[in-house]
Amino acid sequence: MSKNPKQQQQMLTGFEITGRCYSDPTTFQFFEKPKNQWPEKRLALVYGRNGTGKSTISNALSKFDHMSLADEQDDQPVDSENREAPDGTPQCKNGQAELTITPTFTGESNRSTPEISTLVFNEDYIEENVKFRENGLDTIVLFGEQVDIEKKIEERRRSIESVETALLSADSEVEALEKNENQAYNNLKEGLKSGWARRRQKIRRNESSTPVTRERIRQIKRVALSEANLEDSLSSLNADIDKYLSIADAQLPDKNWEFLESYELSVTGGEDLLSKCLVPPTGTGIAEIVGENLKAYSKYVYAAHEIFQYSNIGHCPMCQQPVDQNYREELLNAISSSIDDAASKATSEIEASKISEIEFSGKDIDARLGSVAEEFEVARLKYNREISSWNEACDLKKNSLYSPVKWDGARMEEAVLELSTTIERLNAEYKSLLVSIHERSKEKERLEACNDIVSRLETKEAFRQYDEAVERMVLARKRQEQLRSDIENLNNQVAELVAESENVHIAAGEINDALSSIFAEIGRLELVLDTDLDGSKYLLRNRGIPLSPSNLSIGERNIVALVYFYTGVKKVLDDLYREDAQRYLVVVLDDPISSVDMDNRLGIHGFIESRILDFMSHDYEAFKLIILSHDLTVARQFEKSLDNVLFRASESSGHSLNSNQIRSQFARFQLDSDHTIRKIDQKALGGRSEYGVLLNAIWRIVKDDDILDLDKLLTLGNSLRRVLEAFSTFIYNDSSIPSTTLSKEYELVTDGRNSSVDLGPGHRLYLHGSSHSQDSITSLGHYGGFEGVTPEEQLIHVRKTLAFLYTLQPSHIIANIDLDERIVAEERLRSWCSELLGHDAAQY
Repeated sequence: MSKNPKQQQQMLTGFEITGRCYSDPTTFQFFEKPKNQWPEKRLALVYGRNGTGKSTISNALSKFDHMSLADEQDDQPVDSENREAPDGTPQCKNGQAELTITPTFTGESNRSTPEISTLVFNEDYIEENVKFRENGLDTIVLFGEQVDIEKKIEERRRSIESVETALLSADSEVEALEKNENQAYNNLKEGLKSGWARRRQKIRRNESSTPVTRERIRQIKRVALSEANLEDSLSSLNADIDKYLSIADAQLPDKNWEFLESYELSVTGGEDLLSKCLVPPTGTGIAEIVGENLKAYSKYVYAAHEIFQYSNIGHCPMCQQPVDQNYREELLNAISSSIDDAASKATSEIEASKISEIEFSGKDIDARLGSVAEEFEVARLKYNREISSWNEACDLKKNSLYSPVKWDGARMEEAVLELSTTIERLNAEYKSLLVSIHERSKEKERLEACNDIVSRLETKEAFRQYDEAVERMVLARKRQEQLRSDIENLNNQVAELVAESENVHIAAGEINDALSSIFAEIGRLELVLDTDLDGSKYLLRNRGIPLSPSNLSIGERNIVALVYFYTGVKKVLDDLYREDAQRYLVVVLDDPISSVDMDNRLGIHGFIESRILDFMSHDYEAFKLIILSHDLTVARQFEKSLDNVLFRASESSGHSLNSNQIRSQFARFQLDSDHTIRKIDQKALGGRSEYGVLLNAIWRIVKDDDILDLDKLLTLGNSLRRVLEAFSTFIYNDSSIPSTTLSKEYELVTDGRNSSVDLGPGHRLYLHGSSHSQDSITSLGHYGGFEGVTPEEQLIHVRKTLAFLYTLQPSHIIANIDLDERIVAEERLRSWCSELLGHDAAQY
């Protein structure tokens, strides 16, 4: 299905351009509606010498790229170097008005205004979209987005070089500033060591040195700088330190007597315990004697019990009188019966009432408690003496359970009271010492703080120099780190751009096919993908050999750019059709054959003609073409190409249009030296060239079999010679006839066939003589072994020669045949290729 914005929208007829050489708005009606019913006019050819405004038109159309007509004209991008005139008119830096462009339309006003995209091929396009970069002996070719990406990569890499240079300078600066900072630090450190560290060591009574670290310097630096007099502050601080050192040590004392607070000092009920007596046993005989002795001599009784119980002596150890076994047993029974449970219980109770002496000495008490510790020692010794007396009384009582033991408890109570009092005084002195130590710690903190303040004042100048050195070094390091970060970011950007470049799709196959067509040789100039480079890149080869940029002509550069341009046009057309876009696509060719060698121009013309035909035949009909040229010969050749394109397009579309109608489908314009543009007809471009006139004359003589004008045959040789020379010179840059170049090209085109056309001695039957007049030719009898050539043989030879030329350059030959003869000419030439040369021209 064809896509044509004019079906629902107004029809694009041209553009109005203002600026540069067009000080007043100038309208260019490139595409005014044809008078016949064929689709709207789509082609325009503009001829103008350099300086007539051709480049202004091209640049204006470039500005219009991808603009929507809904956009305001004031929103158009302008050159940053532009300025405004006093009246507010936008101006270029040369004082000319800034370039603006507005499309013109025709059609019903209620139809919508279409959008327009332009694709312009000119020097700016080549510079911006095709770049040739040297890589050793190779030429790397970058296209489109790759060019922009490569520019960005080069900008980043230049930035990296610049930043790396700056980083080297920054590294040197940091190294120098670090040395300066270190020197300032050492100076400050020595100043603090001789003042602050010495005083601090004195305050803390520390025999070892007090280190001056960077952290300590930072702490002192945070101290507010005092406005006081240094000498007075230093004198006051030293006096306070001396006073402080005269106070007792601030170490916390050990309360090693604390256990006495829970110690049981006194004896409860001591007198009662010692005065309490057990009732001795009663009886007769030995029992009575034992009872009496227990009252006064209980220890002896117990001793006798022990002796008689565990030994067999035969006399009494006390009185030395002899005793027998019966007496001993009776005595043991009497004593055992008297030592009962009550006596055991009383003995245990008395033993339990004994008290241990206090071993803790007053000498173990912190000396800072002074006389109280001495008083404690006196009281302790007195107490221990009373305890010892008590314990002795208890031991006596254990041996005198049946008689009382005297005990004076008053002395014991006095000793306990004195000891308790001294313990209370120890506790009080301890608390007082703690308070004193706490106050001393606060004083120590105050002195250290004052030391920091005085030291800050004392090293004021050293601190200033150190701070300045640190500040300069920190700033230099920040700059250094920023530069390193910038390099890292730039390298990351380069890596991202390289990856992006690898993802750019280039229709290399289409480009190479087009190059082979233009140069009529496969591999004459081609792109080869090389993935070993920094990202996938295309290299340019000349017949498989690396081609350096220095050996690449401007014409070859332009040819590669033109071929790439056409791949872009095709993609845009396909996209517009696929998206069902309602948009005009205007393609502009500004001197596309500029700087192209003569021997490649025919190939370029053939390539452009074939592509224009493809685009004219595309299903997306909203395609328009403007060709600009400063070369009249080139303009004439384009006129023939456009004629041929329209002829073929009309033929394929089913329209029956004659040559005049076909030529009315595209407009011809000429730019004059005063920058005015005027519409011209075909004759204004100089009509057909002599080459075309001769070719058509030859064609009309030999096209039919039943009409043989012998008079015209006699002058045909001179015309054919001139056509051959012009054809060979214009296309292959070889004017010699017979031409080995033509024969070799024929072999290439026909896959190795040898030409059966005799361009040697036989052909010279038509070309002998200086004037090539009819008389000279008819006077020939024999030449080079030939006895004569009949008119029919001459006719066949000319037809074979035309078929030979058609085989080499079919589009070129047909383009130079008059429009009303082209259909017949193409049919006849194809049949002659088959019948006379033995090959099918369609396959080549």
